Amino acid sequence: MPISRKSLRTVILTPLSFIIIVLCFASSAFAQFYILDVNVSEISAREGRQNVAIPIYMRNYIDSVVAFELTFVTDRPDLIQFNTVNCDTTGTLTSGWQFISVDTAYESGLEIQAMANTIQMPIVHGIGYPQTGKIPLIKILVDIGDLPDTAQTQTASIEIMANIYDFCFSNEKGQTIGLNYELYYDTLWYNCIAWYPGDTICKTWEEVGGPPADTMVIDSLHPYLDTTQVGISNGSVTVLQNCLSSAGDADCSGYLNLLDAVFIINYLYKSGPAPVCNADCNCDCLMNLLDVTCMISYLYNVGTECNCCNCEQWNIDCGAGGGSN
Repeated sequence: MPISRKSLRTVILTPLSFIIIVLCFASSAFAQFYILDVNVSEISAREGRQNVAIPIYMRNYIDSVVAFELTFVTDRPDLIQFNTVNCDTTGTLTSGWQFISVDTAYESGLEIQAMANTIQMPIVHGIGYPQTGKIPLIKILVDIGDLPDTAQTQTASIEIMANIYDFCFSNEKGQTIGLNYELYYDTLWYNCIAWYPGDTICKTWEEVGGPPADTMVIDSLHPYLDTTQVGISNGSVTVLQNCLSSAGDADCSGYLNLLDAVFIINYLYKSGPAPVCNADCNCDCLMNLLDVTCMISYLYNVGTECNCCNCEQWNIDCGAGGGSN
């Protein structure tokens, strides 16, 4: 059958249109692609707990990581305090690394510096790629303070400082991942505010408006963290009150009924509000589906009483020194 010019044009344009549509969608899908992505977990913890672990996750797709520096700050230093002595590498990508330093930053913040290898043997390999963020990079530790008497829950944010002085990931060649430069066509003046021993080599420079100054730079390249290549997601800690009621009274109504089971299910599976009273029906210091099962069994007279421990005992066993919820 002969094909007309119009039909031929339709045959050619149809697959071409499909290709254009696919390319447009592909371009849109990869518009927010990062070569490296770091995020802080969002967790909840009871007031008064010590050394609560907060996993930090990393995704890297085109380069290995053999060293990094991260700095964290919080908007609520009265509510959470960073452990500036230790961190947790158990089950993380940095387990077995030869150098990990934890220190104070910005008065109440936290700085972590880590290297896979120093001069020790044997050689420890860095983090290969791709990493999809399923295994924590490292776990920072925080101590949880006490909530004010007037508060039921409060949240403290944990922010990663996103600048070249506080955020750095290096590959095996010693190159900084996500580092970029811009050229300043002017004269910049600097004073040295910290010297290495001997006072001949400057450790920290500070830019000033003009002379008098210790040095000057003309038409300088300024490095910066390229946030189109590096993604950063901050996290938080929601601080929950310790036991305020009988075990199982998740909604603090003073009664134990099916609404408490619904309250727990909404929190566990539907992003509902966290229980501020004692949702630990079976008193195992955890909050999970077993508490719902325990509660329903009790309500329908096929299980034991939910109030297996009083508030005072629960706070001793599961509060400041006990379980995770």
